[in-house]
Amino acid sequence: MNIAAYEPMPIARQPVATAPQDEMSLSGIVDLLRRRAGIILSVAGVVALCVAGYLLLQPAKYEATAQIMIDPGQERVVAQQQQLSDIAPDSTFIDSQAEVLNSRHMAERLAAALHLANDPEWNTHARRGANNPLTPSVIDRVHGAIDARRSGLTHVIDLTVSARDPEKAALMANTLLSLYQQEQVEQGQQASQQASAWLSQRLDELRTELNAKEAAAETYRAQHGLLTAEGATLTEQQIRDAQIAVTSAQTDLAEKQARYQQVQSMIASGSSPDTIAGAINSETIRDLRAREADVARRQADMESRYSDAHPALQNVRAERADIERQINNEITRISSSLKSEEEVARARLASLQGHLGSVQGRLLNNSSDQVQLNQLDREAAAARAVYESFLQRAHEISDQGVLTSTSRMLSPATPPAAPASPKLTLSLAIAIVVGLIMGVIAGMLVHQFDDTLGSADDVEREVGLPAVASIPVMPKKALRNLPLRDRHPAGFLVANPLSGFAEAFRVLRASIIYSQDRQRHKIVAVTSALPGEGKTTAALCLARVAAMSGEKAILIDCDVRRRSLNDLLDIAPRAGLLEVLSGQVNWRSVIGRDEGAGTHVLPLSTTETPLQDVFGSAAMKKLMDELAAEYDLVVLDCAPVLAVAETRALVALSDMVILLGRWRKTRCRALAAAIAQIEATGASVTGVALNCIDPKAPGRYSHSDSLYYVDAGKGYYNA
Repeated sequence: MNIAAYEPMPIARQPVATAPQDEMSLSGIVDLLRRRAGIILSVAGVVALCVAGYLLLQPAKYEATAQIMIDPGQERVVAQQQQLSDIAPDSTFIDSQAEVLNSRHMAERLAAALHLANDPEWNTHARRGANNPLTPSVIDRVHGAIDARRSGLTHVIDLTVSARDPEKAALMANTLLSLYQQEQVEQGQQASQQASAWLSQRLDELRTELNAKEAAAETYRAQHGLLTAEGATLTEQQIRDAQIAVTSAQTDLAEKQARYQQVQSMIASGSSPDTIAGAINSETIRDLRAREADVARRQADMESRYSDAHPALQNVRAERADIERQINNEITRISSSLKSEEEVARARLASLQGHLGSVQGRLLNNSSDQVQLNQLDREAAAARAVYESFLQRAHEISDQGVLTSTSRMLSPATPPAAPASPKLTLSLAIAIVVGLIMGVIAGMLVHQFDDTLGSADDVEREVGLPAVASIPVMPKKALRNLPLRDRHPAGFLVANPLSGFAEAFRVLRASIIYSQDRQRHKIVAVTSALPGEGKTTAALCLARVAAMSGEKAILIDCDVRRRSLNDLLDIAPRAGLLEVLSGQVNWRSVIGRDEGAGTHVLPLSTTETPLQDVFGSAAMKKLMDELAAEYDLVVLDCAPVLAVAETRALVALSDMVILLGRWRKTRCRALAAAIAQIEATGASVTGVALNCIDPKAPGRYSHSDSLYYVDAGKGYYNA
């Protein structure tokens, strides 16, 4: 390859082959928990021990429970009939009474009744032998010890009080129920007194209102002549009386008119006086007819004995004629009298009919006034009904007598035999739950602020480059059987070529060979962002795997400050890369051969580092061209990018750059800064090799790591 014409070909950043796992998915959360299992379990254990110790060291608490039944039927004091009715207790009322028992007010009354301010359990500042004041803190402690709850859907309330002494707990529960019932009676009496006073005042107002409405109705009635008698107005009564009088007058006129016409008809027809007398029912005519009959008998007797000229007979005849004249006169008089009676009856009927018409006219004029009067009467009646209702309630309240409590105790509290807390099982369960919660929170916080590489997904997600290899850590016990000079990962690779560790570097070599641009890359720069990430060991292992695979590979130590390759291979060369670049020796004369795998090595000598930029010189470019022509793979062991400036010149000469990152140590920000500096030279990073992964650590890899399937491939590895 012509050195002058050589320009490093920029390699496009490889796209991520597999989408990073979503941390909010179920698998992402499980992966997070596995990855942070150590800190989660550690924090959970510490917190659980602390919580369990705190709970178990708390003073013993005893709980005493009393039961009380609520009967809200006696609560009302205004409407006593509602009290006596069998009304089902309202569910809201039962719950409200439970809240009353739970109230701070009842706790204050209980503390005052039992002088709990002098008890050290409730008042930590209580002075012995002194009357300590009831402070809010004491009330708060007593309030926290009370728990009243409704028993299912029943009318029963379970009252539980907790205290350090079982006798005290039972006493507090029973005392609280007694205070509750006492307060119910007091409230009932107070409500009764307030209702009585209110009703008395209200009755005075209603009485005044009723009197005013009734007076207004009576005044209006009198002013408009709408006075009533027997449930009707005077006008209506007058109409009724006039109608009765007219009817009676009509009947009387008809009767008199009929009698007069009958008598006139008999007279005109020449009826006998006896018939006429019977029709008119006259006693005078009957007497005259009797006298006439007597005179007629005497006349007949005398006519049989005397002659017509006899004075006695003439006297009798004259007497009889006089009687007949009297009868006729009486009939005439009676007929005239009947005529007069008929005319009087007709005049009376006309007068009554005129009076009836006048009264009916007055009734029509009073109809509009009656409407207003009816409205006033209705208002007065409504006011009277309200007044009578409140008057009845006032009498009911005065007859109530002594009010009783609306509740009754079903079972008093008894001193408990065993403490309610602390409970070993419950305390341990709470401690474990709290510990796990705190552990998960701690793990999430650590994960949130952890900027190191934890898996291939982290590389792809945080850095934007593919993870070309996942290299497991080499445990020390795996190196015990190796010779002393080979007790390092590169020596283990040669001793165990079919191991999973060796396979990881074969994966790295395959990533170099089968890169996406399909070009053969010979010069590969292996570097890292910071020191201590295992780049020298990784470079040696990569060169050895290539040599063991039949390639002609050379490893060049370009870290002039550390020269770690000499220590790793246990060599001390007198001439090396720097001497080649200075023209003192030919590179062929200083190249050594790695006995383990047959890899060629161009080391650094033990001379001091020159100050000039040897890697950016034409000699370095010429050397790279010669080595690329001679070898299948040239591996450059470069210094860390962020620590040494010369590395930028080296990566510019390479075909590929493999950036090494240490598992759970290399920070993503450092890796990103190294990539930026590499790309500033015109080169590009092919991928990131994640080094020193612990295969046994939880959350050590992702599905895109080849190590994820290490268990399935154990049959292919001998170590």
